[in-house]
Amino acid sequence: MRVISLVIFILFFSKLAFSEINRVEINKNLFRIKAIIPKVQEMRIEGAKVYEKAIKVVAVDHSIDAELYENINNTTSSILGVEKILMDIERSMKGAHKYFSQNKNMLGLKGTLVLLSSQLLIRDLYKYTLSKIENYKRLRNLINKGDKAFDIKKDSLYKLTKKYDSRKLKKSINKGFSIYEKAKKDMAIFFRTDEGFKLLSHVIEYSRNYKKGETYNNKFLTEFKTLGKRIKMKTKNGKDLASNAANDILGSISGFAGKTVLAYQWRKGTLIKNPGVVKHLKSVLKPLDVANAKIRFKVSGKLIPGFWSHNGLWIGNEKELKEMGIWNHPKIKPYHKEIREGKSFLEAVKTGVALATIEHFIKNIDDVSIMRLKRLKPSQDKDYMAKRILTSIGNIGKQYDFNFNFDYGDKIVCSDVVQLTFPSVKFPIKKSVGRFATTPDSIARAGLSGGDFKVMALYILGNKFEGNIQKRFDDLTINKK
Repeated sequence: MRVISLVIFILFFSKLAFSEINRVEINKNLFRIKAIIPKVQEMRIEGAKVYEKAIKVVAVDHSIDAELYENINNTTSSILGVEKILMDIERSMKGAHKYFSQNKNMLGLKGTLVLLSSQLLIRDLYKYTLSKIENYKRLRNLINKGDKAFDIKKDSLYKLTKKYDSRKLKKSINKGFSIYEKAKKDMAIFFRTDEGFKLLSHVIEYSRNYKKGETYNNKFLTEFKTLGKRIKMKTKNGKDLASNAANDILGSISGFAGKTVLAYQWRKGTLIKNPGVVKHLKSVLKPLDVANAKIRFKVSGKLIPGFWSHNGLWIGNEKELKEMGIWNHPKIKPYHKEIREGKSFLEAVKTGVALATIEHFIKNIDDVSIMRLKRLKPSQDKDYMAKRILTSIGNIGKQYDFNFNFDYGDKIVCSDVVQLTFPSVKFPIKKSVGRFATTPDSIARAGLSGGDFKVMALYILGNKFEGNIQKRFDDLTINKK
């Protein structure tokens, strides 16, 4: 008898505990939905605008400049962040249908509607934003390639599209709609008096899916559409994979050449032999200064168009980063040791994007110029400088893009590092062999008289130029002599 009583007590207690845990979880997720709705609405409007602008650019086969590229990635990162929260809510409520079918109580109903609301918000946000770019290969690839600087993982768009069109999701939504419709008739008073039910009802009925009856009213048509979309998506993804594989092969061939034949040099650089150059550059360089370098004795340097053949970005030393308030930022912390060792030049080289010392940056070059954004006032623009440095340092670890294609964010070249740091500066992007790209020389040309940058220092064939450095820089850059 005691054993039976104990079993009954345990089962009863377990049921109460289970209900209480669900109540806490449901209320927590209800609060999360309420908090995230304004962000979803903002993304639906502002995100759609960014993607529509991007579509207009690629539809006429124009280049995506750094400003638009950053807007696309910031928007995508925000949308994926919202989707992540909604998917977390969905996962935590995955047993809601089963619980409601077993208990048929208000707690189970609320849990089911929380689950339904999270699923509808996922679908609606995707439909009004990311789905707009599905028919544009360049944009699909841009996002699916990922970009660590914006915390966008590889194949993010593909995975979300797959989720959006999944049969499992639509089946769950169908079930949720069915429960909601019945509850709205049988328990109308709760939808008028309970704040939680009122909020969930608003989310459900505001949804595009509910308004159009896309998943609920015509199950056969929905299944047919889903199958068609799934086939179309797989076809697109297959073509993208094939195209990207071809690019990867071409990149591997170019990479091999870049690290072997094109890397051949017949003498050492002259700049490193100058004993005063490092000390002078340390006194000149300020955060966000751009260095343009010329390699005269390397095969690759002869093939790069223009006078200047390499770029680097100075991010500042420990003291300067502390003054900007970002020394202990999560993006800077991993590089404390390197920066303290003098590695403050950010550059993309054949081994990838990394930090380098002044000595390392100049060791194989003959000429270097330092230029600074004219409108930048270090004492007044610390917030702007901090933001741009945090964006640029997020590129560390990216691979070198031997295909020289600006559309691919996971692989970049030295000129891209600078271009992505200054999105408001309209550096020229040229199209060559079907690819859009910048060159080190196109970056340097922003330092010509009347340009966005001012030349702060100039060394030619290892020697500091003492005359009118702006005039000499213009002559070198324009006449390539």
